[in-house]
Amino acid sequence: EGYQLWHSQLALGSGGWAGLGLTQSRMKQHYLPEAHTDFIVAIVGEELGFMGVASLIGLYCLLAVSIFAMATLAQTKSAVMMCVGIGWALTFQAFVNIGVVSGFGPTTGVTAPFLSYGGSSMLGCMVSVGLLLSVSRISEQEALEQRLHDERVARSQPRPGGA
Repeated sequence: EGYQLWHSQLALGSGGWAGLGLTQSRMKQHYLPEAHTDFIVAIVGEELGFMGVASLIGLYCLLAVSIFAMATLAQTKSAVMMCVGIGWALTFQAFVNIGVVSGFGPTTGVTAPFLSYGGSSMLGCMVSVGLLLSVSRISEQEALEQRLHDERVARSQPRPGGA
């Protein structure tokens, strides 16, 4: 085990169930180098405890489920593939980072999506969300146009037994 991983695990363990409190981390002040990048989840664990890390994992799972649900509503194959690809990329990135911080994998330099300090990673995550929002907006517009078309067709059909 390396220095950074050792202190990451100490930070996770010292947080306990509820954590030490926001901004009360000792590891980010003196011991865990570059705590704001690859090992930010360890600081979340120290400051917010097990409940904070569990909430973070829950948010990542909710994000993944939302993206894959969006893929089922997408109207074109390319939109479906884009949603699935972005969903898997963000999910994989999140869980690789959590695995590294907890010692289940080697230190890779993969950041936690939307959480770690890192310009190119944050930019990539935001562009991905922008693409997903675009797919969502287009899917909603096409669904609305289809409903309006169906209503027009239904109104133009003669009703049986009516004048």
